Amino acid sequence: MKDQILFPVRSWSNDKKNSKLGYINTLGQWTIEPEYEHATEFHEGFAQVKKDGKNFIINERNETIFEIQTGTDLGQFHEGLAIAYIEEKRGRYKCGYMNLEGEIVIPFQYERAENFKNGLGSVQSSENQKWGAVDKSGQLIIPFKFLASLYFEDQAVAIANEDYDLYGVVDLSGRYMIQPKFGSIGRFSEGLANVRDKKTKKHGFIDLTGNYKIDPIFEYSNGFSGGFAAIHDDKSKWGHIDTSGKITVPTKFRSTGDFSEGFADVT
Repeated sequence: MKDQILFPVRSWSNDKKNSKLGYINTLGQWTIEPEYEHATEFHEGFAQVKKDGKNFIINERNETIFEIQTGTDLGQFHEGLAIAYIEEKRGRYKCGYMNLEGEIVIPFQYERAENFKNGLGSVQSSENQKWGAVDKSGQLIIPFKFLASLYFEDQAVAIANEDYDLYGVVDLSGRYMIQPKFGSIGRFSEGLANVRDKKTKKHGFIDLTGNYKIDPIFEYSNGFSGGFAAIHDDKSKWGHIDTSGKITVPTKFRSTGDFSEGFADVT
């Protein structure tokens, strides 16, 4: 059960009011019979469903974990916690985090919040509107000083900006590993991140030390996927490079997708 992939599917009914949602596996077999009015995808083994006007969290065996209180909206669970929302005033929400017992373990006190990763959740202060990060106890680990949410990478780092024009990379304590000196920084993939050089406005790739591994010579570029990255020249044509910076697919296409299993869509 643990490794199976389940999909929410609506059963067929001539009477749409009686058409319910359940879950099928990759063989198209019902593993959870259609009984719900609403059902989300499973994530980390849990999904949110609605039955008889009430919202619940269930597991892949269709066991109810807990009922979600009326007036509380809930996101997916990440690392055992889910973002919880309440409407404080009309159209104005506050965010906190709920555990798998249905308990609010980090109070509703933030303007916005992101899912936990690497033990931290990026949150926006209600006071200065800036972003920092809390641990699972709610302790502020990274101070509220960033202008955008901290997206934590698999390498336990986060892209950060204290200035609208300069981006750097911080570790899980908020210490800069790469000083804010780039016009933009994309996600690290295969050890490299796509960046826009502040001076030349061109795109290249850096490693986790902040040094260029592929010089900024491209008009635009995407992150690496499957060993290749899409690059855009000054004639508005797309091609691909490998992780050494060598052009493996000439820039002659109007558009291109990322490589996956050795192939990429081009036009």
